[in-house]
Amino acid sequence: MVMKQKLYLLCGETASGGMVDDYQSRLEVICRVVNSRYNKHLYTGLSPLPDPRRVGAVLLNISRVYDILDIILKGLYPQSIRFVLVHGVMEITEEGLDHLQGPAMEKATQMMARLEKDGLFFEMSVERKETDLALSGLVNSVQLLKQGLSSKKRRIISEYVKTGNQSQAAVNLSMTQQGVSKALKSSNWREIIDGEQKLQRALEIYSDRLGRKQRSLDDFY
Repeated sequence: MVMKQKLYLLCGETASGGMVDDYQSRLEVICRVVNSRYNKHLYTGLSPLPDPRRVGAVLLNISRVYDILDIILKGLYPQSIRFVLVHGVMEITEEGLDHLQGPAMEKATQMMARLEKDGLFFEMSVERKETDLALSGLVNSVQLLKQGLSSKKRRIISEYVKTGNQSQAAVNLSMTQQGVSKALKSSNWREIIDGEQKLQRALEIYSDRLGRKQRSLDDFY
């Protein structure tokens, strides 16, 4: 049975070249975490696609799309992955994403080719072009800042954000407080956290507006 619905398609594709060690097993864990944590935002859970370089999910709304991207990227670091987010009609079968077709999938493929050519990380096409461009630019800017971070600096930022205290973060990481301070100062962590918080808020506002518009259309018909 084929169902045609207008939903949000999130599709990721690893960059050409080799994959990180244990890619498949790490991806399986990521899919379980995302599908458990964000179940109410998903129409079809995150899963590998028939193309081994691709992973995808069908979303009910876009409010947590950046959180999902971040979990995937953290789990597969340092694997380079591109993502597209498309709002459009999809033909969804009982097999789920394995046989996904329709205009949204075709558009996602075109956008992915453009991302590869431009060397960017993310592009979205949801509704308003100017909003999509602005949010895509913010995602790309934040990820470019994070791309230059070593795994050690990522751990330090994560621990500091979690504890809110350099001394405690240093203890938890078996480092000196001076080492934590130096790493934070050279990592642009304030800009990264600020950018991610603004991005999350913007996505929530955009998602809420899209939801209200859809409900109005449903009431009209």
